[in-house]
Amino acid sequence: MKPRRSLLMAALALIALHGCGQAQGPSVTVRDAWSPAAPPGAAVVAIYGELIADRDDVLIRIRTPAADRVELHATSEENGMMKMRPVTRLELKAGTPVQLAPGGMHLMVMGLHEPIAAGGEIPVTFEFEHAGKIAVSARVNAPQ
Repeated sequence: MKPRRSLLMAALALIALHGCGQAQGPSVTVRDAWSPAAPPGAAVVAIYGELIADRDDVLIRIRTPAADRVELHATSEENGMMKMRPVTRLELKAGTPVQLAPGGMHLMVMGLHEPIAAGGEIPVTFEFEHAGKIAVSARVNAPQ
């Protein structure tokens, strides 16, 4: 009777482990990340794209090995002047895309470690409260 019981316990453990291995993919997708090429000597570039969450989530941190820091900024007009302000926390609602676009919300990559030329890529890691870390490469486009 004991060997049968041990076999049953081992089978149940394997089923439980198999279920744990069925990890869900990230619940946030970062699409079409891009940056305009930086002018010679520039230490700052912007990154644009789109974030879309399958479930409510919160963007809590952004990093890149290409620069000292990355901040999420919102652009607004006040008294005829365009102003940027850092956004420390971005809440994403399930199914509602968040556009990172020129003249709107965008990433500011500051303290570049080397020049960013057209045709290159900038690695960026987004960290979300639920989805965890999502690494993408922002393509660098030639100036238009």
